[in-house]
Amino acid sequence: MNKLIIEKIYIFSPTENKAKVIELSEGTNIITSSRHDGNKKGKSVVLKSIYHTLGADCKFDDKWQDSNKIYIVKFKIDNKIYYMYRQSRMFKLTNEQFEMIFQTIDRKELAKELEKIFGFAVKLPNRQEDKLEITPPVYNYLLNYVDQDGMNCTKFASFNQLEQYSKYKDNVLYYHFGIFNEEYYNIIKELEKSNEKRKIFQEKKDIIENMLKVTLSNLSNMDYCKNIETLKIETEKYKEEYTDIIQNLNKVKNKIIKLKNDKEDLILTLNELKESQRKADKEIKDIVNHTCPFCNSHVENNIEITIKKYNEKEDLYLIGSELEINLTKINSELEDKQKDYELLLTNLEEYEKKLNINTNEIDDILKYKGFNEMKEKFLMDLSDTKTELNQIDEEIREYNKKKKEYDKLKKEINNEYFSLMHSDKVKFNLKEIEDSKIENIGKNYVVGGSSKSIATIVWYMNLLKIKYKFNQDAIHFPLVFDSPQNTELDDIRKNGLIDYIFDNINNQSQLIISLLGYNSNEYNVIPDKIINFDDNNTYELLNDREFKENQWILNKFISLDNIII
Repeated sequence: MNKLIIEKIYIFSPTENKAKVIELSEGTNIITSSRHDGNKKGKSVVLKSIYHTLGADCKFDDKWQDSNKIYIVKFKIDNKIYYMYRQSRMFKLTNEQFEMIFQTIDRKELAKELEKIFGFAVKLPNRQEDKLEITPPVYNYLLNYVDQDGMNCTKFASFNQLEQYSKYKDNVLYYHFGIFNEEYYNIIKELEKSNEKRKIFQEKKDIIENMLKVTLSNLSNMDYCKNIETLKIETEKYKEEYTDIIQNLNKVKNKIIKLKNDKEDLILTLNELKESQRKADKEIKDIVNHTCPFCNSHVENNIEITIKKYNEKEDLYLIGSELEINLTKINSELEDKQKDYELLLTNLEEYEKKLNINTNEIDDILKYKGFNEMKEKFLMDLSDTKTELNQIDEEIREYNKKKKEYDKLKKEINNEYFSLMHSDKVKFNLKEIEDSKIENIGKNYVVGGSSKSIATIVWYMNLLKIKYKFNQDAIHFPLVFDSPQNTELDDIRKNGLIDYIFDNINNQSQLIISLLGYNSNEYNVIPDKIINFDDNNTYELLNDREFKENQWILNKFISLDNIII
């Protein structure tokens, strides 16, 4: 089981020659200050800096000038030590010997590299292309950090820039729980494709059945009774004319089938082209944002790439226009051929009248033979189409069968979620939360006043319980809580909430929590480390002493020559 342990946090202000260094324990860590005048001492900044350094964007106070700060986090996974450096958008990852592993300003590239270390990365469907892609690192940490200003019940409100993926909340949660994965998204995608393919073949089947219905209707209205030898003799002289009509009917019918198949192929090609157009639009957008569409590296107004991409986009739209024109032509021709078919049938009925044939028997046999041949061909085509539909239906059944396995797990998760939430609802007397609001993880509830922080904390804790129960191989990130005991809570509820956190923290997870006026005598658990910020002046977290003592590590990163090991 992987677990990430934060060992040290370094915050530097090179312009001021000031710094702050926090050393943490592997277990429970409490950062505290006086209950009376302990606000604005820098506790929140330290907690925000953890996941901020690891690739998320936390919500710093306006007075904290983040852009001129450098953050370094020393962390451990599987007894391997790493250092993560962040300054603005720049990230550097090194090993324990400060050898460069990776450097980037791209969050998705950072996520790919961290996946190698974490053994985990959230993947979600892209809005534009509906393709599964690795997400920025922030989605890895959503369950593990609660800002004091992010106590918003069932909404992830502690990080910025989370809305780039549609319906991200449910998808991220189920991904953390081990339910949504690449296999699941592939099943959903293939199921959609099969349903679309079934629609096309069903339309084809309907056309053939309609033509067969007309043919059978004509056959049912025919009745002839004559010696077959006589009929052969009588029919011989009309054989050439008859054959021409039947051949024309078959040609038109085959043309109709071919046009329908061409239409199906053209529609599929158009759909693929539209996906390429969306990709081209995205690549142009990346170029505008100074990102190379080939390697994702930063570029400065590369006119050649821009021209190339615009040419590619123009080619795609020209091809699309041509395909749309072809589709219009096919639809028009299909309509004409269907009319031709109906006209030929009419001509067949009128054939004998035009030739002034006196015997109805010959007319009947000619028609009968012609319609009967068409009937047999339609029956064969119908059989083939039904076979295709049966195969598609079998595919759909298999995909639905696999999807039901995931749906079953989702149901188990939601049952567990309700049980946990209902128990905590009773424990903390959260009457504002209706049972209907905790039936599944996709629903939201809103609680105000002094209960808001409690309702938020229990939600996060229960999500983590579910994650570690259903996804036992999942990495354990540090659980970071910033001042969960808000000022509106009375002492009894404050202590009860903190004891709840201590009692329910997974023993495999590191806990880093800030508490105002912490007194170990008030709680059931003795923390592994207590860090007191009372010596800090208000709004003066950093100091010159710690800068001098730790400047060496800053110099390590500044002097790196960007060689990747």
